[in-house]
Amino acid sequence: MSILAAYARLKSRIPLRSAPPQSSLVCDPSRLQAWLAGLPLANRSFALMRMEEALRELNAAAILSQQRLAMLEMLEQVAAALVDDGGNEVREFFPMSAERMDKVQHLAGIEYEFALAYAEIICDLCAPAGRIPLLRGGMAARVLVRACQHQAAQLWQASRTHSAPPAGAWQGMHDLFRYAAEAGYADREAVLAGGGRASPRSIYIQALLHAFAKPNQFTQAQNRQLYSSLPVLASWCDVSPGHATAGTIAVHTGSDQSPPRGVNGDAGERWMLDIGALVAQFDAALARDEREIVMRARRGGEEAKLDGELVAVLRRVWCERTERGFPRNADSAVLETEIGLSGLHYILSGNQDFEAVLPLTDASSTPTASWAQRPPGLATPRRARAEAVDRSRQGYRLHWAAGEDARVRVGELIALAPVAARGKPEWSFGALRWLRADAEAGIEAGIELLPTPPVAVAVYPFDAGGTPRAPVPAAPWPKPGSKKPA
Repeated sequence: MSILAAYARLKSRIPLRSAPPQSSLVCDPSRLQAWLAGLPLANRSFALMRMEEALRELNAAAILSQQRLAMLEMLEQVAAALVDDGGNEVREFFPMSAERMDKVQHLAGIEYEFALAYAEIICDLCAPAGRIPLLRGGMAARVLVRACQHQAAQLWQASRTHSAPPAGAWQGMHDLFRYAAEAGYADREAVLAGGGRASPRSIYIQALLHAFAKPNQFTQAQNRQLYSSLPVLASWCDVSPGHATAGTIAVHTGSDQSPPRGVNGDAGERWMLDIGALVAQFDAALARDEREIVMRARRGGEEAKLDGELVAVLRRVWCERTERGFPRNADSAVLETEIGLSGLHYILSGNQDFEAVLPLTDASSTPTASWAQRPPGLATPRRARAEAVDRSRQGYRLHWAAGEDARVRVGELIALAPVAARGKPEWSFGALRWLRADAEAGIEAGIELLPTPPVAVAVYPFDAGGTPRAPVPAAPWPKPGSKKPA
């Protein structure tokens, strides 16, 4: 691809712009500064909405590149705290509430508008042929890095909510990197919004690594750990044009589909992600058999800490093509679902609350008052219902329609029973292994059935000083052929 073709593809994303009215916020940087000073940041939902509106107004305005950059950096300073705090508040259970979903949409919208604004500067700076002016190299490097940073942030916001990226997000990521590569700026580092330094190549590799790791199979904690480690992991990788060979992963830069989908296409769109050096680092770390693995960047002193189990999963996912052990068969059964340890313990205890089955055999437990116990079979809440899309010997693919309060997350235990008009439910038990969420379509999840039914038990922990603490529920399951829990 020529630099002109890469520039034309980048410019195709830019909307029509016009001179802003005199009353507009973006006519004068001092006016925008005053508006930001009066923005009620304590009301985060309102502030996010107004921030997105201000960015949209800026992107529709035809103004000088230097003025646009100055106002963008003003907006970035205020938006950083809003985006960080808003992201930390996103709960781990799905589906999210309407209020949370509204906040997530504003977060994604803000990242989109920032990426678009920086792309506008590049297109204006390098018009008409796409070549970066000789005396504008530093500005171009900073703008390209910021554009890539915000474009990648859109992908991160989608992955942390187990949802598909917005339309155009991946194509925009490919286009920004391809232009940086053709312009000779792929390895030019610049300061990131919020601190630190990175290059367009590093940001692009980080986005690819995260996508190829299939983040919808990770818990939120694992996903955050992986995401924070990506700058270090990416330092051991490279991306270059050509057909994928042994030790590399195929990347199709002409597709808006999330990797690993969309690997076919024109030869000029085919690139490869070289993970050979990273895999060698993983193998050396795994050979030490450590619970926590410290990875060091190839250059510089940056470090990342990863759980040993997570590193083993990443190595397998990035290096191996795993085939299904059992074929899937179409299914349409409607199932009652109970998600989480508390719900499973209630079912396994004969429809009794945890407090109602205490004490078990421990003399140190405190009897529960009769008025605090729920009689078996009474006040059973309505459980969320899911449709089995397909099934295999190992488990199900389930779909909860929009509106069902499934309250699911990766790693949770789940109980399933066919919906029956009468009779005792026939429960089977499993664990949620992956999750996809969509506000309109609902929730889709992969369920791995447990080899044996779990057993309801109570665990009586002690603190560091040997003082007994309140008992907690647990549900271990015996190994096949054994009567003792694993």
